[in-house]
Amino acid sequence: MGKMHYFKPNHFVPLVSIISTQPEFRNILVRTQTSLNSSKNIVVTGEKRPSNNSLLQITCSAVQKINLTKPSSRVVIPKLNVNCENATTEDDCNEFDKGLFVDKVGKLSNQEKRNILLNVWIPPSNYVFPKTNGRKCNPAWFKKFSWLCYSKYYDGQNISLRGHRDDAKHLALQCNNAGNFQCLLDLMALCGDKILSDHFKNGPKNATYRSKTVQNELIDICAGVVRSLLTNRIKKAKFFSILAEEASDVSQTEQMAVVVRYVDECCKIKEDLIKFVSCNSGLTGVLLSTKIKKSIHKLGLEMSYYRGQGYDGAGNMAGRLCGVAALILEDFPKAPYIHCYSHQLNLCVACAIPSTRDMMDHVRIVSDFFNNSPKRLEDLSTKIVELCPKSSFHKTINVCRTRWIERIDGLEAFIELYPAIIASLTCIKEDETWNYKSRGDASAYVTICCSFKFIITLIIVRKLLGFTRPLTKTLQKVDQDFSKARDDVEILKNTLLSIRSYIEISHSEWYKEAVTIAATNYTLPSKPRTCGQQTQRDNQVDDISEYYRVTCTIPFLDHILTQLDSLFSLQNLTLLDSFVIIPSNLISDKKWRKKVKEFAHTYNNDLPEPSYLYAELDMWEVYWKNHSETAPKTISDSLQKCDGNTFPNISTILQILCTVLVTTCTCERSLLALKRIKTSLRNSMTDDRLNGISMLHIHRDVEIDLNIVVDEFATAFPRRMEFKNILNSDE
Repeated sequence: MGKMHYFKPNHFVPLVSIISTQPEFRNILVRTQTSLNSSKNIVVTGEKRPSNNSLLQITCSAVQKINLTKPSSRVVIPKLNVNCENATTEDDCNEFDKGLFVDKVGKLSNQEKRNILLNVWIPPSNYVFPKTNGRKCNPAWFKKFSWLCYSKYYDGQNISLRGHRDDAKHLALQCNNAGNFQCLLDLMALCGDKILSDHFKNGPKNATYRSKTVQNELIDICAGVVRSLLTNRIKKAKFFSILAEEASDVSQTEQMAVVVRYVDECCKIKEDLIKFVSCNSGLTGVLLSTKIKKSIHKLGLEMSYYRGQGYDGAGNMAGRLCGVAALILEDFPKAPYIHCYSHQLNLCVACAIPSTRDMMDHVRIVSDFFNNSPKRLEDLSTKIVELCPKSSFHKTINVCRTRWIERIDGLEAFIELYPAIIASLTCIKEDETWNYKSRGDASAYVTICCSFKFIITLIIVRKLLGFTRPLTKTLQKVDQDFSKARDDVEILKNTLLSIRSYIEISHSEWYKEAVTIAATNYTLPSKPRTCGQQTQRDNQVDDISEYYRVTCTIPFLDHILTQLDSLFSLQNLTLLDSFVIIPSNLISDKKWRKKVKEFAHTYNNDLPEPSYLYAELDMWEVYWKNHSETAPKTISDSLQKCDGNTFPNISTILQILCTVLVTTCTCERSLLALKRIKTSLRNSMTDDRLNGISMLHIHRDVEIDLNIVVDEFATAFPRRMEFKNILNSDE
């Protein structure tokens, strides 16, 4: 059987597959004439997805780009039943409205199709879009998304894959919006799939396989197949670690993402989501630890191979007495707790220095001032084009506390767009056409942003946080191993210590940059006034540059260094010492055997041949001393270069060390996927359906055998009828 691909409108996964070796499946989306072999007219195959200018743009009422790399904010699919009383007629539409050509594809010539594609109708600025529950199409989407167009003739769908009226009794009713899934099926039949069309017209009404019950059953089965494949991979790896993190979804339900970290057959580190666990019963350490253990048990994994756990630093997760980590460690002492390195680094730069904290708050408030208003953002965009034409940023970035990279990039964007920001705030403040609140806020923000204290603090914090950006980025990699993370932290600490030693030189350069930026809005360097007997201010310094070096640069730098030493202090010493088994480390450490043997003693039952470990260690040392030029420097590289037949014990040790996690960023990414799946239009989604769609959406790289799905569906949900594949004409 050929490789299967899912046709995915937006981020939802329909229950239909396209199989490359069966031509009849290719016509599910669009059936075209065989003569249309031009590069601009594409037929869906198992290896390629349709391009933006494919004939699907003609057949869809409002074009939806098929090969989206990112989820769109809306899926627009045609309402097929348009024979209602108030339906739009062809005379009311523009001649290039794509909806007019849905059922005329086969009658159009190549030149006509090209003409239609090149002349896209875009509604005028005064066009009144129809509303559904108070919501309507946003005309700004047509400028932002070049692949999107609108059809006045067909209109009606929204984000939700399933409609509220998709029961069988509603499907026959005209003017009924049954949801995207039902309309996708009708669209396939309308676009030329005769088998599907004949099935809907002439097939038994109790065997259409398109009800919401069948949808949920198939979603469960598909998700079960994916979960089974992942479980088999984890069982083959044997050892695994657990990552978990909770967050509220759109319905204010606490959802905990449970992720498993393991080493696959190719000796590559993997982190896979296995489940979202609803935490309505509470968020205590006892309840969460019980839910984690139950989730692992349901997968059929042996908890005796549990070799690590990682969470954020919240009290219910990392508490020494009743935290999840402590409770699990009592039952499984070989699963040490590792505090997420990304969260630790975030805590290092979460400064308590008043001037730095105030500056970050002001940058966030000003960014929200523009980003939360389309009118103000448009005014800022105009000023950016005029004053900062070479800028790589087109808007301010929110310096959110939990989005680590964006916080650093947000400061960079604010500095680069500073002239445009001041100009826009000044314009809003002085223009009487703006409302009273906007003018008042703009006046206050101009005063804040033009102060020299704000400017130099902004420059200093941006420069120092810039040193943490590479580490922040590398820590978010899935295959990051513990030894490499420790080395990167040490590099950051040594770099900051070097800057601390020559702080006068660095501060002088940053001060000059702040003076240059301040000069653009005629702000002179200044410092707070001082009195004869100073009791409430920082150290008294007469020179302005020296004042900010003493009160801002040095305190903030010392704060970062202190937090790095405190939060990244040595923990799990036996685990850390065992990393000397890395070839690049053992060459320079004479006590490496003793450290590895202590680790092997703790995990003695995991080793296949522990009595021969001493011999393997000698051979391991001799081999890499003779090949020092190619000696690996990380645990993952060491495992890939280790021959499991020659060094079975060392291979097992390396595998356990690879399983030790570094961050919980995969949990964070899974929770972001949850926001795309459980939206405000589907906020009552059940846990089973949520987990099913999540598994299909997140694990899109996992291939699903359609025959297995059909067989399991027939076995798990037997019907009193002949079960057959309606998409295969031979059955």
